[in-house]
Amino acid sequence: MRLTILFPHKVKNELFRQSAEQYLLQATRFVPAEMAVQPLSDRQGRLHSGIRTRLAGGAGIVLSEHGKAVDSDWFLARLERARQAGQDLHFVIGDADGYPKELETLCRERIALSPLTLPHELALVVLAEQIWRAAARAAGHPYHRG
Repeated sequence: MRLTILFPHKVKNELFRQSAEQYLLQATRFVPAEMAVQPLSDRQGRLHSGIRTRLAGGAGIVLSEHGKAVDSDWFLARLERARQAGQDLHFVIGDADGYPKELETLCRERIALSPLTLPHELALVVLAEQIWRAAARAAGHPYHRG
């Protein structure tokens, strides 16, 4: 099982990039986790073939303010379900324009990190922290103590 965050472009805010990378580095103590910069659409607005290829090997989960509200327990349960199934998890964060509609057919799940609309770089940090928290909890690590 591997966890991947698909992000649509280079993270411009250095503090957000460093925070997300740090959380994912901590998560890798318990589960393979990474962030991949991958444009969501091509110049014609169609889903980029690289996204389609990545999603073919696991479960895709799109982050959207219109998605199902989830909490930290959901992340833990979803990670455990994927681990038991030997399934990779791919979290997809859209850019300022959202994401191509075709993505909804490839990703069976759509979640919201908050009822607030978050800037996508801040959503990246929150998601990376939740991945670390869930991976640490699943391993029985006292995540809240660092």
